[in-house]
Amino acid sequence: MNKRNISISLIIIAILASIFLGFDTVIVFIQAIGLILFFLGTPFFLTFKNILYLSSVYHKKSTSHAITDFWTIFLGSLFSYLLLDISFHVTNSTWSEVVYNSERHQILWSGSFPSIFLLTIFVFGGYFLLNYASFQSFPPLVTVLAISSLYLGIVFCLTWMIQLAILAQENDAIYLFLYLFPINLILIFIRSILYTVIQWPDYCAERPFSRKIPQSWVKFLNSAPSLPLLALLFTLPLLGFIIMITILLGQEPDSLIKAWTETSDWTLSQRIAPPNAYYDEHYLCTVGASGHRKIVKPIRMGVRHGRRVVVNRQLCIANAFEQILEERLPKIHLAIRCLYDRYGYPLSRHIKKAWQADIIYVLMKPLEFLFLAVIYLHDSKPENRIALQYISKPPFTP
Repeated sequence: MNKRNISISLIIIAILASIFLGFDTVIVFIQAIGLILFFLGTPFFLTFKNILYLSSVYHKKSTSHAITDFWTIFLGSLFSYLLLDISFHVTNSTWSEVVYNSERHQILWSGSFPSIFLLTIFVFGGYFLLNYASFQSFPPLVTVLAISSLYLGIVFCLTWMIQLAILAQENDAIYLFLYLFPINLILIFIRSILYTVIQWPDYCAERPFSRKIPQSWVKFLNSAPSLPLLALLFTLPLLGFIIMITILLGQEPDSLIKAWTETSDWTLSQRIAPPNAYYDEHYLCTVGASGHRKIVKPIRMGVRHGRRVVVNRQLCIANAFEQILEERLPKIHLAIRCLYDRYGYPLSRHIKKAWQADIIYVLMKPLEFLFLAVIYLHDSKPENRIALQYISKPPFTP
Protein backbone atom coordinates (compact mmCIF):
# COMPACT_ATOMS: atom_id res chain seq x y z
CA MET A 1 0.00 0.00 0.00
CA ASN A 2 1.48 3.33 -1.10
CA LYS A 3 1.40 6.62 0.79
CA ARG A 4 -1.59 7.88 -1.18
CA ASN A 5 -3.75 4.89 -0.26
CA ILE A 6 -2.72 5.18 3.39
CA SER A 7 -3.69 8.86 3.43
CA ILE A 8 -7.07 8.15 1.82
CA SER A 9 -7.74 5.34 4.34
CA LEU A 10 -6.93 7.60 7.27
CA ILE A 11 -9.23 10.32 5.95
CA ILE A 12 -12.09 7.83 5.53
CA ILE A 13 -11.56 6.48 9.05
CA ALA A 14 -11.58 10.04 10.45
CA ILE A 15 -14.83 10.88 8.60
CA LEU A 16 -16.57 7.70 9.80
CA ALA A 17 -15.39 8.27 13.37
CA SER A 18 -16.69 11.86 13.25
CA ILE A 19 -20.10 10.62 12.10
CA PHE A 20 -20.53 7.89 14.70
CA LEU A 21 -18.61 9.36 17.66
CA GLY A 22 -18.98 13.06 17.08
CA PHE A 23 -16.47 15.61 15.83
CA ASP A 24 -15.54 16.84 19.31
CA THR A 25 -14.79 13.31 20.49
CA VAL A 26 -12.48 12.72 17.53
CA ILE A 27 -10.63 15.99 18.16
CA VAL A 28 -10.13 15.14 21.84
CA PHE A 29 -8.92 11.66 20.89
CA ILE A 30 -6.42 13.07 18.37
CA GLN A 31 -5.15 15.57 20.94
CA ALA A 32 -4.72 12.81 23.52
CA ILE A 33 -2.80 10.63 21.05
CA GLY A 34 -0.62 13.63 20.17
CA LEU A 35 0.23 14.32 23.80
CA ILE A 36 1.04 10.66 24.45
CA LEU A 37 3.31 10.48 21.41
CA PHE A 38 4.99 13.74 22.43
CA PHE A 39 5.70 12.73 26.03
CA LEU A 40 6.69 9.17 25.14
CA GLY A 41 8.35 9.70 21.79
CA THR A 42 10.39 12.87 22.40
CA PRO A 43 12.71 11.41 25.09
CA PHE A 44 13.55 8.37 22.93
CA PHE A 45 14.00 10.53 19.82
CA LEU A 46 16.45 12.83 21.62
CA THR A 47 18.28 9.81 23.07
CA PHE A 48 18.64 8.35 19.57
CA LYS A 49 19.98 11.68 18.27
CA ASN A 50 22.55 11.96 21.08
CA ILE A 51 23.75 8.39 20.49
CA LEU A 52 24.03 9.18 16.77
CA TYR A 53 26.05 12.33 17.46
CA LEU A 54 28.34 10.43 19.83
CA SER A 55 29.02 7.78 17.20
CA SER A 56 29.89 10.47 14.64
CA VAL A 57 32.05 12.55 16.96
CA TYR A 58 34.92 12.59 14.44
CA HIS A 59 32.83 14.75 12.13
CA LYS A 60 32.68 18.49 12.52
CA LYS A 61 30.17 19.90 14.99
CA SER A 62 27.07 21.51 13.53
CA THR A 63 24.21 23.71 14.66
CA SER A 64 22.01 20.63 15.04
CA HIS A 65 24.23 19.50 17.93
CA ALA A 66 23.50 22.70 19.85
CA ILE A 67 19.78 22.52 19.10
CA THR A 68 19.55 18.90 20.24
CA ASP A 69 21.53 19.68 23.40
CA PHE A 70 19.22 22.58 24.25
CA TRP A 71 16.03 20.54 23.86
CA THR A 72 17.57 17.62 25.70
CA ILE A 73 18.40 19.77 28.73
CA PHE A 74 15.19 21.81 28.67
CA LEU A 75 12.68 19.04 27.99
CA GLY A 76 14.62 16.56 30.10
CA SER A 77 14.40 18.84 33.13
CA LEU A 78 10.71 19.57 32.49
CA PHE A 79 9.66 15.96 31.90
CA SER A 80 11.63 14.71 34.92
CA TYR A 81 9.95 17.29 37.16
CA LEU A 82 6.48 16.42 35.87
CA LEU A 83 7.09 12.69 36.18
CA LEU A 84 8.40 12.98 39.75
CA ASP A 85 5.54 15.27 40.73
CA ILE A 86 2.62 13.51 39.05
CA SER A 87 3.60 9.83 39.03
CA PHE A 88 5.71 9.53 42.17
CA HIS A 89 4.33 12.43 44.25
CA VAL A 90 7.76 13.77 45.20
CA THR A 91 7.48 16.89 47.36
CA ASN A 92 9.95 19.50 48.56
CA SER A 93 9.51 18.38 52.17
CA THR A 94 12.65 17.53 54.13
CA TRP A 95 13.01 14.13 55.76
CA SER A 96 11.88 15.47 59.15
CA GLU A 97 8.53 16.77 57.85
CA VAL A 98 5.31 14.77 57.69
CA VAL A 99 3.98 14.07 54.20
CA TYR A 100 0.59 12.69 53.27
CA ASN A 101 -0.73 9.52 51.68
CA SER A 102 1.63 8.36 48.88
CA GLU A 103 3.80 11.50 48.88
CA ARG A 104 7.59 11.22 49.10
CA HIS A 105 10.21 13.48 50.60
CA GLN A 106 12.68 15.45 48.48
CA ILE A 107 15.34 13.55 46.55
CA LEU A 108 18.14 16.00 47.36
CA TRP A 109 18.46 17.67 50.74
CA SER A 110 17.48 21.32 50.35
CA GLY A 111 20.16 22.37 52.85
CA SER A 112 22.79 21.50 50.23
CA PHE A 113 21.17 23.39 47.36
CA PRO A 114 23.84 26.16 47.31
CA SER A 115 26.56 23.51 46.88
CA ILE A 116 24.57 21.70 44.17
CA PHE A 117 23.89 24.99 42.39
CA LEU A 118 27.60 25.90 42.39
CA LEU A 119 28.55 22.45 41.13
CA THR A 120 25.98 22.79 38.34
CA ILE A 121 27.51 26.14 37.31
CA PHE A 122 30.96 24.57 37.05
CA VAL A 123 29.67 21.55 35.12
CA PHE A 124 27.73 23.51 32.52
CA GLY A 125 30.45 26.17 32.45
CA GLY A 126 32.88 23.46 31.32
CA TYR A 127 30.32 22.23 28.79
CA PHE A 128 29.91 25.70 27.24
CA LEU A 129 33.67 26.29 27.14
CA LEU A 130 34.31 23.07 25.24
CA ASN A 131 31.36 23.42 22.86
CA TYR A 132 30.80 27.12 22.22
CA ALA A 133 34.21 28.71 22.84
CA SER A 134 37.43 28.09 20.95
CA PHE A 135 39.58 26.24 23.47
CA GLN A 136 42.60 27.22 21.36
CA SER A 137 42.12 30.77 22.66
CA PHE A 138 42.66 30.01 26.37
CA PRO A 139 45.44 28.26 28.33
CA PRO A 140 45.65 24.46 28.29
CA LEU A 141 44.91 24.25 32.01
CA VAL A 142 41.49 25.80 31.42
CA THR A 143 40.70 23.05 28.92
CA VAL A 144 41.84 20.43 31.42
CA LEU A 145 39.65 21.92 34.18
CA ALA A 146 36.67 22.13 31.82
CA ILE A 147 36.94 18.40 31.16
CA SER A 148 37.37 17.78 34.90
CA SER A 149 34.10 19.61 35.53
CA LEU A 150 32.35 17.31 33.04
CA TYR A 151 33.74 14.32 34.95
CA LEU A 152 32.05 15.71 38.05
CA GLY A 153 28.84 16.10 36.05
CA ILE A 154 29.00 12.45 34.95
CA VAL A 155 29.51 11.34 38.57
CA PHE A 156 26.54 13.47 39.65
CA CYS A 157 24.30 11.91 36.96
CA LEU A 158 25.35 8.38 37.97
CA THR A 159 24.67 9.17 41.63
CA TRP A 160 21.25 10.55 40.69
CA MET A 161 20.43 7.28 38.94
CA ILE A 162 21.55 5.30 42.00
CA GLN A 163 19.39 7.50 44.24
CA LEU A 164 16.33 6.71 42.10
CA ALA A 165 17.06 2.99 41.86
CA ILE A 166 14.83 2.26 44.87
CA LEU A 167 11.82 2.95 42.65
CA ALA A 168 12.54 -0.36 40.91
CA GLN A 169 11.16 -2.14 43.99
CA GLU A 170 7.69 -0.90 43.07
CA ASN A 171 7.79 -2.88 39.83
CA ASP A 172 6.69 0.21 37.96
CA ALA A 173 8.57 0.43 34.67
CA ILE A 174 7.71 4.11 34.31
CA TYR A 175 10.64 4.96 36.60
CA LEU A 176 12.97 3.99 33.72
CA PHE A 177 11.92 7.21 31.97
CA LEU A 178 13.65 9.10 34.81
CA TYR A 179 16.94 7.51 33.70
CA LEU A 180 16.75 8.91 30.18
CA PHE A 181 17.63 12.48 31.22
CA PRO A 182 20.86 11.66 33.14
CA ILE A 183 21.84 9.14 30.45
CA ASN A 184 21.46 11.83 27.78
CA LEU A 185 23.50 14.29 29.85
CA ILE A 186 26.26 11.69 30.14
CA LEU A 187 26.18 11.17 26.37
CA ILE A 188 26.47 14.93 25.80
CA PHE A 189 29.36 15.28 28.28
CA ILE A 190 31.26 12.32 26.77
CA ARG A 191 30.75 13.69 23.26
CA SER A 192 32.12 17.08 24.37
CA ILE A 193 35.18 15.44 25.93
CA LEU A 194 35.88 13.22 22.90
CA TYR A 195 35.57 16.12 20.47
CA THR A 196 38.08 18.13 22.49
CA VAL A 197 40.47 15.18 22.75
CA ILE A 198 40.37 14.67 18.98
CA GLN A 199 41.25 18.33 18.40
CA TRP A 200 44.00 18.35 21.06
CA PRO A 201 46.99 17.21 18.89
CA ASP A 202 46.24 19.94 16.30
CA TYR A 203 46.13 22.50 19.11
CA CYS A 204 49.49 21.30 20.46
CA ALA A 205 51.02 21.52 16.98
CA GLU A 206 49.96 25.16 16.66
CA ARG A 207 51.17 26.10 20.18
CA PRO A 208 54.22 23.94 20.99
CA PHE A 209 55.30 23.49 24.60
CA SER A 210 58.42 25.12 25.99
CA ARG A 211 61.77 23.55 25.08
CA LYS A 212 62.65 23.40 28.77
CA ILE A 213 60.15 20.55 29.16
CA PRO A 214 61.72 17.11 28.55
CA GLN A 215 60.92 15.62 25.16
CA SER A 216 59.28 12.57 26.74
CA TRP A 217 56.83 14.89 28.52
CA VAL A 218 56.23 16.90 25.36
CA LYS A 219 55.45 13.71 23.45
CA PHE A 220 53.01 12.65 26.16
CA LEU A 221 51.32 16.08 26.33
CA ASN A 222 50.94 16.19 22.54
CA SER A 223 49.20 12.82 22.45
CA ALA A 224 45.39 12.62 22.55
CA PRO A 225 45.17 10.34 25.66
CA SER A 226 47.10 12.88 27.76
CA LEU A 227 44.19 15.32 27.98
CA PRO A 228 41.55 13.06 29.63
CA LEU A 229 44.23 11.63 31.97
CA LEU A 230 45.34 15.10 33.07
CA ALA A 231 41.70 16.10 33.54
CA LEU A 232 41.16 13.04 35.72
CA LEU A 233 44.13 14.06 37.90
CA PHE A 234 42.70 17.58 38.29
CA THR A 235 39.18 16.39 39.16
CA LEU A 236 39.80 16.11 42.90
CA PRO A 237 41.60 19.50 43.15
CA LEU A 238 38.68 21.09 41.25
CA LEU A 239 36.20 19.44 43.62
CA GLY A 240 38.24 20.70 46.56
CA PHE A 241 38.13 24.23 45.12
CA ILE A 242 34.34 24.02 44.76
CA ILE A 243 34.04 22.82 48.37
CA MET A 244 36.19 25.76 49.54
CA ILE A 245 33.81 28.19 47.85
CA THR A 246 30.76 26.48 49.37
CA ILE A 247 32.35 26.75 52.83
CA LEU A 248 32.71 30.51 52.28
CA LEU A 249 29.00 30.53 51.40
CA GLY A 250 28.16 28.95 54.76
CA GLN A 251 27.91 25.33 53.66
CA GLU A 252 29.41 22.40 55.53
CA PRO A 253 32.46 20.68 53.97
CA ASP A 254 30.48 17.49 53.36
CA SER A 255 27.38 19.25 52.04
CA LEU A 256 27.65 17.54 48.63
CA ILE A 257 27.55 14.16 50.39
CA LYS A 258 24.73 15.20 52.71
CA ALA A 259 22.71 16.22 49.66
CA TRP A 260 22.12 12.51 49.11
CA THR A 261 22.24 11.11 52.64
CA GLU A 262 20.18 13.72 54.54
CA THR A 263 17.06 12.34 52.90
CA SER A 264 14.61 9.50 53.35
CA ASP A 265 12.71 7.27 50.90
CA TRP A 266 15.68 6.94 48.51
CA THR A 267 18.60 4.57 47.88
CA LEU A 268 21.36 6.61 49.55
CA SER A 269 19.14 8.03 52.30
CA GLN A 270 20.41 7.77 55.87
CA ARG A 271 17.41 9.32 57.65
CA ILE A 272 14.18 7.74 58.81
CA ALA A 273 11.20 10.00 58.20
CA PRO A 274 8.10 10.07 60.42
CA PRO A 275 5.27 7.90 59.10
CA ASN A 276 3.04 9.45 56.46
CA ALA A 277 -0.20 10.98 57.67
CA TYR A 278 -3.34 10.17 55.71
CA TYR A 279 -6.36 12.10 54.62
CA ASP A 280 -9.28 10.68 52.74
CA GLU A 281 -9.09 11.95 49.17
CA HIS A 282 -12.81 11.30 48.69
CA TYR A 283 -14.09 14.11 50.92
CA LEU A 284 -13.68 17.86 50.65
CA CYS A 285 -13.35 18.69 54.34
CA THR A 286 -10.69 16.02 54.86
CA VAL A 287 -8.80 17.24 51.82
CA GLY A 288 -9.08 20.83 53.07
CA ALA A 289 -7.33 19.86 56.29
CA SER A 290 -4.18 19.08 54.28
CA GLY A 291 -3.55 22.70 53.26
CA HIS A 292 -0.90 25.06 54.60
CA ARG A 293 -0.79 25.10 58.39
CA LYS A 294 -1.12 28.87 58.72
CA ILE A 295 -4.40 28.74 56.78
CA VAL A 296 -6.16 25.50 57.71
CA LYS A 297 -4.86 25.54 61.33
CA PRO A 298 -4.52 21.84 62.22
CA ILE A 299 -5.14 21.20 65.92
CA ARG A 300 -4.03 17.59 66.39
CA MET A 301 -3.68 14.16 64.84
CA GLY A 302 -6.72 11.89 64.80
CA VAL A 303 -7.55 8.31 63.86
CA ARG A 304 -9.67 7.39 60.87
CA HIS A 305 -10.01 3.88 59.43
CA GLY A 306 -7.04 2.84 61.58
CA ARG A 307 -4.76 5.54 60.15
CA ARG A 308 -3.42 8.76 61.58
CA VAL A 309 -5.02 11.79 59.94
CA VAL A 310 -4.58 15.51 60.27
CA VAL A 311 -7.53 17.09 62.06
CA ASN A 312 -8.56 20.73 62.11
CA ARG A 313 -11.65 22.38 63.59
CA GLN A 314 -13.50 22.56 60.27
CA LEU A 315 -13.18 18.80 59.80
CA CYS A 316 -14.42 18.09 63.35
CA ILE A 317 -17.40 20.40 62.92
CA ALA A 318 -18.36 18.78 59.58
CA ASN A 319 -18.11 15.30 61.08
CA ALA A 320 -20.15 16.30 64.15
CA PHE A 321 -22.85 17.83 61.93
CA GLU A 322 -23.13 14.67 59.86
CA GLN A 323 -23.38 12.65 63.06
CA ILE A 324 -26.38 14.74 64.16
CA LEU A 325 -27.93 14.50 60.70
CA GLU A 326 -27.69 10.71 60.70
CA GLU A 327 -29.15 10.48 64.22
CA ARG A 328 -32.15 12.77 63.60
CA LEU A 329 -32.83 12.54 59.85
CA PRO A 330 -31.37 9.29 58.54
CA LYS A 331 -33.25 9.32 55.22
CA ILE A 332 -32.20 12.88 54.42
CA HIS A 333 -28.67 12.03 55.51
CA LEU A 334 -28.60 9.07 53.13
CA ALA A 335 -29.85 11.18 50.22
CA ILE A 336 -27.29 13.93 50.91
CA ARG A 337 -24.53 11.34 51.26
CA CYS A 338 -25.40 9.72 47.92
CA LEU A 339 -25.53 13.12 46.22
CA TYR A 340 -22.22 14.15 47.77
CA ASP A 341 -20.49 10.89 46.86
CA ARG A 342 -21.65 11.31 43.28
CA TYR A 343 -20.50 14.91 42.73
CA GLY A 344 -18.05 15.70 45.55
CA TYR A 345 -15.73 12.77 44.92
CA PRO A 346 -14.80 13.65 41.28
CA LEU A 347 -13.73 17.09 42.54
CA SER A 348 -11.88 16.12 45.70
CA ARG A 349 -9.91 13.27 44.10
CA HIS A 350 -8.07 15.79 41.91
CA ILE A 351 -6.95 17.98 44.80
CA LYS A 352 -3.30 17.10 45.35
CA LYS A 353 -1.58 20.40 46.20
CA ALA A 354 -1.58 22.35 49.44
CA TRP A 355 -2.73 25.56 47.73
CA GLN A 356 -5.70 23.69 46.24
CA ALA A 357 -6.60 22.40 49.70
CA ASP A 358 -6.39 25.99 50.99
CA ILE A 359 -9.01 27.06 48.44
CA ILE A 360 -11.31 24.19 49.47
CA TYR A 361 -10.89 25.16 53.12
CA VAL A 362 -11.89 28.78 52.41
CA LEU A 363 -14.83 27.77 50.21
CA MET A 364 -16.12 25.45 52.95
CA LYS A 365 -16.09 28.25 55.56
CA PRO A 366 -19.76 29.33 55.05
CA LEU A 367 -20.90 25.72 55.43
CA GLU A 368 -18.71 25.38 58.51
CA PHE A 369 -20.57 28.28 60.16
CA LEU A 370 -23.90 26.70 59.19
CA PHE A 371 -22.87 23.32 60.62
CA LEU A 372 -21.66 24.99 63.81
CA ALA A 373 -24.99 26.79 64.25
CA VAL A 374 -26.89 23.50 63.89
CA ILE A 375 -24.61 21.82 66.44
CA TYR A 376 -25.09 24.64 68.97
CA LEU A 377 -28.86 24.55 68.49
CA HIS A 378 -28.97 20.79 68.96
CA ASP A 379 -26.54 19.96 71.81
CA SER A 380 -26.35 21.29 75.34
CA LYS A 381 -22.57 20.73 75.23
CA PRO A 382 -21.70 21.23 71.56
CA GLU A 383 -17.96 21.57 72.04
CA ASN A 384 -17.81 18.12 73.64
CA ARG A 385 -19.27 16.54 70.52
CA ILE A 386 -16.83 18.47 68.33
CA ALA A 387 -13.83 17.55 70.49
CA LEU A 388 -14.63 13.82 70.43
CA GLN A 389 -14.44 13.54 66.64
CA TYR A 390 -11.63 11.30 65.36
CA ILE A 391 -10.52 10.39 68.89
CA SER A 392 -11.18 6.77 67.98
CA LYS A 393 -12.30 5.10 64.79
CA PRO A 394 -15.36 7.14 63.76
CA PRO A 395 -18.34 5.72 61.91
CA PHE A 396 -18.70 8.85 59.77
CA THR A 397 -16.68 10.25 56.85
CA PRO A 398 -17.31 13.94 56.11
